[in-house]
Amino acid sequence: EEVVVQRDDIMKAVEILMGNGQEGKAMRMRARNLGDAADRTLEEGGHSYNNLIQLIDELKSLKIARGLEKN
Repeated sequence: EEVVVQRDDIMKAVEILMGNGQEGKAMRMRARNLGDAADRTLEEGGHSYNNLIQLIDELKSLKIARGLEKN
């Protein structure tokens, strides 16, 4: 099911986000915290980084195994 967001809803959200009120400040702080958390997962030792390394290792193992099967 496709959800359509109305122009007025987007306009209200942007006004809140860009405003100087508490709600806008809180939204910006949450966005900043989420961005920081995302950055940490991409750093060496982070969750996403480790998953990528694990995927690369598995692909290397698969390539080696297929090479042995052909011999």
